[in-house]
Amino acid sequence: IENNEQLVKEQSDILEKEKAGIQERDLEIIVIKNGDALYKKYKVQPGEFTVILIGNDKDEKLRTHELLLPEKLFAIIDGMPMRKAEMRKQKKQGR
Repeated sequence: IENNEQLVKEQSDILEKEKAGIQERDLEIIVIKNGDALYKKYKVQPGEFTVILIGNDKDEKLRTHELLLPEKLFAIIDGMPMRKAEMRKQKKQGR
């Protein structure tokens, strides 16, 4: 479990450095502890480091047990239809 706490800290630090990209994509980062309702809902195994990407539709889009790099996270999100529409709209508005 100590190893998992270290991984959680590393993952948080990695994402913290990418605040602009996270804000641009309107992401909410949540650290869930064993026993939380979301822990049970997404069937995370006790003692297992897990990163889950959940879409606006509440469906699971990605699950990994390794550190998730922002480049991969953003590529997945930017490839989603809703995000593509959002980016086109921003482009038309000259943002």
